[in-house]
Amino acid sequence: MSLDYRLFEGDHAADIATPSVLQGSGRLTRKQMIAELEDVSIDLGEKKAKIDRVIQALMMEEILMLLRVSKKRRRMMKLGVLMLGVRMKKWKTLMKVPLFDVFSFDDLYAISSVVVAVVI
Repeated sequence: MSLDYRLFEGDHAADIATPSVLQGSGRLTRKQMIAELEDVSIDLGEKKAKIDRVIQALMMEEILMLLRVSKKRRRMMKLGVLMLGVRMKKWKTLMKVPLFDVFSFDDLYAISSVVVAVVI
């Protein structure tokens, strides 16, 4: 079935045409294009932030699995800490205090990378 384009033009077009047909040629003004791109950018930024939080949580789980206390793992951690140049005093407090009070996330990730490299 084909319809004549003139059915969708004029005063009566609002009664006949669906919103997608009413948009016309699909051309946007620069202002409309900028506004739409800004909306897309905001949406993508929010999605990126969520994905970054998931990645960080997964990395922390990996780190915490590596840090479960056993003698062998303690030695490996000690080696990783020493390779980062952390003093022994900090190492002794590391086993008594929650890890996040002593090290930053980046430090813990670096330590876990060293431990993984040494263990493997």
